[in-house]
Amino acid sequence: MWTLSLSTPQKIGVVLYGFAMGVAAFAATAVFGFALGFGIAFLPDGWLNLGETGAWVPFIALMYGIDVGIIVGLVVWGWICINGLRKQPDEKIV
Repeated sequence: MWTLSLSTPQKIGVVLYGFAMGVAAFAATAVFGFALGFGIAFLPDGWLNLGETGAWVPFIALMYGIDVGIIVGLVVWGWICINGLRKQPDEKIV
């Protein structure tokens, strides 16, 4: 069945929405890494002996969270753009 393609403003909107969701996924992943590192840093010394590096664990986890967040953000952005720009047929009313 014939369908109308998306207009240019709609395509731009899909790409910008995907970008916004990708940035949100990136930020959430980085903050989660920092929070996880913060929680690990304050474990009692009997559970995990971090020595003097215990104070740096949140920042180390944030660094790795940023790396993982970039990948997650790009995947989310691509996923939204691919699904939003895909031509979909009209729904059939049964």
